[in-house]
Amino acid sequence: MNNNDKSSYMGDIEDVKQVIKSLNDPNSVVSDEINPSMQVSSDYSSTESPPLAESITVLYVDADTSSHLEMIRKVGDRFIQLRSCFTGKEALELLTRQKFDVILCELSLPDVDTFYIIEQYAPRMPIVITSAFEDAERIKMAEKAGAVGFIAKNYSGLRIIISLYTAIDKWKKYDDYAYKKRLINNPHVKEVLQTVMNNPAKQQVKHEIWYDNLTLETTATNTKILESLVDAGYIGKEQTEMTLSCPHCNSMNLTPKYGCPNCGESNFSRGTVLEHKCGFTEFENRFIKPDDGKLVCPKCNKELKTLGVDYFKMDSAFRCQKCSNVSITPDTRYRCNDCDHQDFRISEGNWAPLYGYSLKPEMFAEIKQNTISLDQIKEFLSSKSFQLDYDNKIGITQPELLSFDLVAQKPGIYVVGVIMGSYIEENFMRLVKLGTLPGPIDTKIFRFALMFSKPTDVTKYLLKKFDIYPIVTEDETDMLLKFKGYYSNVVKGM
Repeated sequence: MNNNDKSSYMGDIEDVKQVIKSLNDPNSVVSDEINPSMQVSSDYSSTESPPLAESITVLYVDADTSSHLEMIRKVGDRFIQLRSCFTGKEALELLTRQKFDVILCELSLPDVDTFYIIEQYAPRMPIVITSAFEDAERIKMAEKAGAVGFIAKNYSGLRIIISLYTAIDKWKKYDDYAYKKRLINNPHVKEVLQTVMNNPAKQQVKHEIWYDNLTLETTATNTKILESLVDAGYIGKEQTEMTLSCPHCNSMNLTPKYGCPNCGESNFSRGTVLEHKCGFTEFENRFIKPDDGKLVCPKCNKELKTLGVDYFKMDSAFRCQKCSNVSITPDTRYRCNDCDHQDFRISEGNWAPLYGYSLKPEMFAEIKQNTISLDQIKEFLSSKSFQLDYDNKIGITQPELLSFDLVAQKPGIYVVGVIMGSYIEENFMRLVKLGTLPGPIDTKIFRFALMFSKPTDVTKYLLKKFDIYPIVTEDETDMLLKFKGYYSNVVKGM
């Protein structure tokens, strides 16, 4: 290619990119100097109804400019909002500023490894791989890395659109599954679940002494965990009672203030009060004569003989130290400790519900399986000079890094365990995958599957085929005994 041809070729490329950018940005203006042959039409007319309900935003990453034009022609712009990037670097920079419903990425990019993009963004949004060639091995590798689908460049527009929507739906379902798994494996969540398994949790309002310059610990963490477990379907929530709350911010963190109904002061005495028919009112001890114990009015010096005739008696009354007013009950007002709204009565406050949280019976087995502790096995392995990996991760060869429920090692030996729980297929495949990775020479990996029900014949066959040792148990003590048995017969004999 001579310099003139090269210049013309580069000009065509820039024309293509300008057309694509104009299609990405409806506010941009396409130069009149662009070659008319670069005009783009769509497979879908402007009057045609989209096959799916809501439009989606798609980041299309591909170094081939003609592929961008072809993709825009096929999918149109009514229900697919396509944003084009011509390099992986450009896409990564854009992703720091903007979120998309799905990423459509060429399997082979010249500047950035596509697998790096998958690794970085598959946990955050669905990624679909595209290529002109269906390289089955690389497509499989991309899906293992986190991609949720493949679209060949020769697919029709409708098939591309349906594939993108399907990928989004598939990723959302997996994301929900992954969220539930992360939730139930969180140590704090496990602690809450183990507590709720034994006794339902019930909200209570407790008023405590507090100081202006000190910070109170709150129950915000427990509340967040409980609500997450409700959303995930593990526990139930029902209203148990109502409590007074602040009329301004609806907080239940209130402090009551008791005062005199007459003057509002909170300095008063409590005791049995007598009121003589002459009108004198005072605590009972002021009426008692020390010499004979008779009740005599200090004001008029007349004896109080008959209750209900000569005098009246209030067994529990309050006498204000400031104005001497006597009342059966003090005036009660409230102060909000959150917004500092003060002096509101019970009739002026709001009422907020309190809830009880209890484990759903149908979730008991699943939660028990996923919250069982391996501490006893870890202590046993520590006593045998194993080093525990408290991140529970094992790196046999980089970049492979797999996470398990138990990882312990000493020279030449790895002991790896997985609680099968309710995610049997995924957990089983982690153990299988570990066995397929090349490891250090002279290192033996012992893989254990901790199960809570007897495996089926198919599962037994697979466990035996992949040299995975099953420990079927119902409690932690039994699990430790069975593990010790395997250790003596298999690991120790190594």
